[in-house]
Amino acid sequence: MSTPPRLVELKCKCEISHWEIDYDFRGMYGEEEPYDAGIYTCPECGFQGSGFTVIQKSPSEFFLQPHDMYPMKIGEFIKWVRVLRKHFPKHPFLKLLCWRWYPGKERWWQFW
Repeated sequence: MSTPPRLVELKCKCEISHWEIDYDFRGMYGEEEPYDAGIYTCPECGFQGSGFTVIQKSPSEFFLQPHDMYPMKIGEFIKWVRVLRKHFPKHPFLKLLCWRWYPGKERWWQFW
């Protein structure tokens, strides 16, 4: 079974970075495959293959929100929503933002 998806910034051999939505553990047996072994395509130079370097990745709980066991702080959640919105503007979770997808355990804005 795979892990939850993450936003991952990858740097190509051409030194240009781009974002992917990917998993730390892939497949039925939960085997970890390092990101540098994964096959990606660089939108800048067109290189397709392995050898990309991870620059940063979102917390594993980002796409799981709201979550009782793994709540995120509002500021951290907003940071990653901005990345998602910028690089994946048509992602379906953005339509659920503040309605069914929000940080923490409860809808904090309902108490204002």
